[in-house]
Amino acid sequence: IYEYHFFENYETHETNLSLYDLQGRQVMNQRLDMRNQIFLGDLSEGIYVLNLSNDFGNQTMKIKIN
Repeated sequence: IYEYHFFENYETHETNLSLYDLQGRQVMNQRLDMRNQIFLGDLSEGIYVLNLSNDFGNQTMKIKIN
């Protein structure tokens, strides 16, 4: 489970998550909820590019899944 902290007042705005492998394939795309958590247990180990976006902007980061 990955906990995210993203933009002020995100709870009043729709936040979308997109996750890509290093080959650029989208492996996850979902709308986030108020729990501040996403389940990543079904993904293979490796490095992924995580993009979060809402009305305040975009945030992109690399994450490692062990």
